[in-house]
Amino acid sequence: MNEEIEKNVYNFIEKPLIEHGLNLVHKESYNLALTVTYFYPINIKIRFTYEYVDMMFVFYIYTFKSEYVYKEKMFWKIFTEMDPSVVYAEIQPEGRNYLPALQKNSELLKRFLDLVFVQGNTELIQEILE
Repeated sequence: MNEEIEKNVYNFIEKPLIEHGLNLVHKESYNLALTVTYFYPINIKIRFTYEYVDMMFVFYIYTFKSEYVYKEKMFWKIFTEMDPSVVYAEIQPEGRNYLPALQKNSELLKRFLDLVFVQGNTELIQEILE
């Protein structure tokens, strides 16, 4: 099952990050979770973790002022700010059925990435993390 999950995480989460210019800096898969971390040259880091035991996605964005000074925010808060109709349960796996939630995260992530990286609205990240 982990191989299938890794493939789906790549297709739905990693691929959009790569397409928007982020670079893989860390990938770890083990019995309890799969974690991928991407970095963008303007000090933005995005980390997605699928915790198999708790059956949940942990999805964060970080901005760095220095190596030790940063702000972080969970993506579900960003997603609900972008679209108030988003319900937390929609973006979390339902038992072992993770694919619909992964697809919803992907859809919302792409909208966010387009706002920030395609339209050049990098100030949006600072506003979101305030």
